[in-house]
Amino acid sequence: MYEFHGWFGIAESPEESDTGSLDSGIAELGEEIRDINWATGEVALNTHNGEFFVIANGLMNRRRDEAAELD
Repeated sequence: MYEFHGWFGIAESPEESDTGSLDSGIAELGEEIRDINWATGEVALNTHNGEFFVIANGLMNRRRDEAAELD
């Protein structure tokens, strides 16, 4: 079995300030995520309290393409 659950906070820097390119990076990341089509998993770009997060979950019989796409 290959199982994964995770969330990733998305920011331009570890500081609270936005340096100006976050919107374009989020747009590009959103396009990449929309192209992912896992049969037994999910990945989404969400916003919580003004912060962006990528959430990924999956459970497969064996390690497949999902591992490479997640990386």
